[in-house]
Amino acid sequence: MTFKDHLATDLANIFFNDSEFAETATYNGKQIEIIPDATMLQSTSVPGVIVPGMTVYVRADQQAKCKQGDKIVHDGNTYYVSGMPMLEAGIWTLQVDRETKSLSYGV
Repeated sequence: MTFKDHLATDLANIFFNDSEFAETATYNGKQIEIIPDATMLQSTSVPGVIVPGMTVYVRADQQAKCKQGDKIVHDGNTYYVSGMPMLEAGIWTLQVDRETKSLSYGV
């Protein structure tokens, strides 16, 4: 077995195992396993407005293509991929922002 084979096995059976690190989410309506990490606050293009966000890791064999604007529902919250999705060693690293609602002040 090659190192690449061992890595793929460990990713699937250990890290992306919902009994270990992974949690279930939906990605554009499809159920997948993710590893959520580092909750943070993101600034927006509107001065003084920030939204909750986090870093999420997704296996490329569960989600072949990731792009800005993709929708992830996790733990009852809706997030959208922001920033540039990065693929390395079969794992997508995604920055996601929590769904925000427009405020209307009658303007």
